[in-house]
Amino acid sequence: MESPDHPVHFNPEAFGSRLREIRDEHDLTQTELAKLIETSQGNIAHLETGKRSPGAETILQIFIHFRKHFVFLLTGESGADSQELEEILSNLANNLSELIKLNERCFNMETGCGCIESSVILLIKQLESMSIQLETMADTLKKSLTNTQ
Repeated sequence: MESPDHPVHFNPEAFGSRLREIRDEHDLTQTELAKLIETSQGNIAHLETGKRSPGAETILQIFIHFRKHFVFLLTGESGADSQELEEILSNLANNLSELIKLNERCFNMETGCGCIESSVILLIKQLESMSIQLETMADTLKKSLTNTQ
């Protein structure tokens, strides 16, 4: 949400420079970074040159692998409440990891014994929790972006 006094401006070229810095800090090629954050080398090239803006999944993957705060990635600022936001994103990443493990367990079982139904209920609860965390994260991001301008 933009405030008339503090408009939010995203600069794709500046984001690309920050992404390149992260890649250089970790001595990665574009191809290696792409594989790590589950995208293509071409997408990395477009992001680094500012020809493309990052999606939420790309930003989340960068956070998961490099612990770079999304406010920093988007604005270059450290952002307000970065500790709180980092905890929310860490919880989100952990929930996603648990969902993946749960999904693998369910599909590897030969007999159900009600496991699938229980897993679906657990999955729904985790998705609801993630939804609440994402809403909180979005609200905090809006406030952080407004405060950095």
